[in-house]
Amino acid sequence: MKLFARSSIIWAVVACLTASCRPAAEIQPNDIRSYTTAKSARPAETVARPPRGTAAEPPSGQPTGGPKLEYDLPAGWTDLGASGMRLATLQTGSGDAVDAGEITIIPASGTLQSNATRWQEQLTPGADPDLVARAIEQAETVPVNGVESTILLLLDNATDNQQAILAAMIPLEPSTALFVKFKGSALLANTLREPFTEFVRSIRWK
Repeated sequence: MKLFARSSIIWAVVACLTASCRPAAEIQPNDIRSYTTAKSARPAETVARPPRGTAAEPPSGQPTGGPKLEYDLPAGWTDLGASGMRLATLQTGSGDAVDAGEITIIPASGTLQSNATRWQEQLTPGADPDLVARAIEQAETVPVNGVESTILLLLDNATDNQQAILAAMIPLEPSTALFVKFKGSALLANTLREPFTEFVRSIRWK
């Protein structure tokens, strides 16, 4: 009887030790376990938006102000489009040809007298004011989109490679006008005078 009791105690201790040494996470037969995992989520696409209260940048190549213009190009001229303050940039010839020149159209303020004086200073710093007065006196007046406009030719005092500015002032508002301007050799300015005048006449806007 005592031997049986002692054997039972030994087997009980062995069973207890065996159970305590078994890893808690070991899966036993007939175990039923359940697990909960977070659902995998697809990252949301983000769209960059400008901060509220800020204006979008104007598209590259578009003018920052002024009316939308329409015009007829003389033969051989190329329209290079608008940029910055320029409503249009035009090339009068191709590449390095003798008739190649650039004509720009910009909106600006100032009177014909003040702008003609500034242009003459670009050609001849400290020029005699009589040069400006003579150019304005000889200027041509043409109708452009229903308004009276002025075309004038300014020359420097050089005897060789004389430079010139051929320009038109087209009134838009009491304080604003369109200025169509060519700056280059006096020889080319004289050659361009007729197509330049026809081009200026063709300018229109709404």
